[in-house]
Amino acid sequence: MKTKFYLLKITIALGLFCVAPLGASDSVVKHYRTMKDFIKGKTSGITIQADGTLKLAPETRHLTRNNMTQIWQIVRSGNQLYAAGGTPAMVISFTEKGDTTTVYKGEETTVFAMSSLPDGRVLFAPSPGGDIYEISNGQATKKISLGATYVWDILPVKDAYLVATGDPATIFKVSNSGVVDTFFVSSEMHIRTLAKDHSGVIYAGSAEKGIIYKFGTDGKPTVFYDTRETEILKIIPDGNGIWAAAREEGRSSASRSTPAPNENSNTAASEKNGPKIPTLSSTKSRSTSNGAVYYIGADGVARNYWTSGKGQVQSMLKQDDGSLLLGAGTEGKLYVLNKDVGASQLLDFDEDQITEIYQHKGQVYVGTSNPGSSILLQKGIAARGEYISPAFDAKLLADWGSISWKGKGSISFFVRSGNSADPDNTWGGWQGPYTNQAGSQVTAGAARYLQWKAVFENKSTRSPELDAVDFGYRQVNVGPVVEKISVYPPGVAFPAAVEEARNASLDLRDLKKQKSGTGTLKDVDKKGYQSIRWKATDGNNDILLYSIFYKKTDTKSWKKLIDNYIGKVYSWDSQAMEDGEYSVKIVTSDHLSNSPDNGLKSEKMSTPFVVDNTPPQIIDLKYLAGAEQKISFTVNDLNGRITECYFSINAGSWQHAQPRDGILDSRTESFLLELGNLIGREHTIMIKAFDENENVKFAHLNFTSTVN
Repeated sequence: MKTKFYLLKITIALGLFCVAPLGASDSVVKHYRTMKDFIKGKTSGITIQADGTLKLAPETRHLTRNNMTQIWQIVRSGNQLYAAGGTPAMVISFTEKGDTTTVYKGEETTVFAMSSLPDGRVLFAPSPGGDIYEISNGQATKKISLGATYVWDILPVKDAYLVATGDPATIFKVSNSGVVDTFFVSSEMHIRTLAKDHSGVIYAGSAEKGIIYKFGTDGKPTVFYDTRETEILKIIPDGNGIWAAAREEGRSSASRSTPAPNENSNTAASEKNGPKIPTLSSTKSRSTSNGAVYYIGADGVARNYWTSGKGQVQSMLKQDDGSLLLGAGTEGKLYVLNKDVGASQLLDFDEDQITEIYQHKGQVYVGTSNPGSSILLQKGIAARGEYISPAFDAKLLADWGSISWKGKGSISFFVRSGNSADPDNTWGGWQGPYTNQAGSQVTAGAARYLQWKAVFENKSTRSPELDAVDFGYRQVNVGPVVEKISVYPPGVAFPAAVEEARNASLDLRDLKKQKSGTGTLKDVDKKGYQSIRWKATDGNNDILLYSIFYKKTDTKSWKKLIDNYIGKVYSWDSQAMEDGEYSVKIVTSDHLSNSPDNGLKSEKMSTPFVVDNTPPQIIDLKYLAGAEQKISFTVNDLNGRITECYFSINAGSWQHAQPRDGILDSRTESFLLELGNLIGREHTIMIKAFDENENVKFAHLNFTSTVN
């Protein structure tokens, strides 16, 4: 059977045309319009609304700073504010003037639970421990011991208060007179949070399987909702339903391990159950899980409103207008969530996490961690704010055009450029201010990265607003590169692809309209044809044209096969060429995408390949008289090895001819055929020989048998 020594029929996918949306001569405009465009920037005194508008944020004032590492609770009793947290366990009292007094400092790790009762008493519980303390006259006094390892929340109810604990997960009810009853025992590890609606219905959220329990006015428990998350952090009743903040334990990049109890403490934490206690890391790193903020209606149908990738919610507060304040992520960001419009980033604090949001008579207080601060959100807007964009990557060295924007009010722009992804002291200084909304030429130097800053100033009763920002740039031309040239075996052709590339318009506007990507190339068998394909890249994604040259190895001058070719595969009829060893050279140019004085080119030469369109020679074909009747001959080829040889006697079937050495592996092969017994005296033998380029030669010999 005949064996073909070239590629079988193949189908390959590769880019037919190097058409891209950007070229070195193209002026590109970078647009900022949506919240997604702005959210990765750094804000100071700036709100990023859900619709992408930037405004001055509410004015803030730090009331306490660095008294503790984390603040988990803030409450108010009379004119006195209290903050609880750790580490170690600590409660401080403070005023809006910033005066602070330490009320409690213990050997426990922290204080998660603190509450102000209707009668003015303030209760708190250090953890691990299970003891409830009361603050009276500025002093903390232990009132009861619950025997729990962790106390998570304290909720005032009629004539009593409920205490949520962990390890074991129990809700205790403590009367105002100090009588302790067990209200509910869960099979979960912790009861994490408590809430009460306007009708007196109690809700509780667990940690382990993330279950929300509901207790009717008769105290009977039911499972209100079983979330996908493992921990319920906060519940807020709202109308006939509730809001619930949940997280998936173990998916946050911040450390959330169990704090070890003090060795001298009388209360030992039950480490064997691995209680999930948040001990926030001071490292600013993004959460790998969004967590969830559910609204769960009375019918038990839940919708997650927190799906925008802003990190897990650490704290939550419902405002008078029905919106939610959310402390989320690990970068100190405070959001406003509105059911209808989504989440807006209200503030971005220097502290790492927002772990508490507390409201009293319209005043909103924020508690943070790493470091622990108490911050007052004031009624007015900030006098000044800044938004600094992320460093924009032009991918290559670029010249910068003008910057323009859409907005109103007093906004000034500044820009700077550099060649490191993170701005450092190698960057140029801020250039500006630019105050013309219609556009000002940027004076930052050519670089790979550009950063812009918008400064807002409050010069009226309304905040300035920024809706859109644009700036132009053009990459510096870096030139194309031919990375690889592949030479196909002889006889493989791509006529359809070559024809399409030959007929392609070279008008730049037409080429930009063409769909870039990959096309399917089908090869065909075509005697005498030679094909090559190549891979070329351009850092600017310029449209590239190719010129293809060839020459024999033993000559010096290159001859052109084709010029201004747009494809990446080419086939031609090599029968128009002299036999011998050749190389091709591909010269690529990006001048079509650049001005005449700015175009660049490069070239690459292929590995040598053989053009062989001459069949092998069959020589010395003769009949050897004798008793065994033999035929001898030699097959010789000038350019390639002999691959196949066959013979036929008297027009019979073709039979394989073996060379004398048994292996077809050289340009010259000698054959000796034993014909066996032939009937009659007059005979004809036909020889057929192939070389590795599929060239075939026939030769025959008429002979008279000497054997009767």
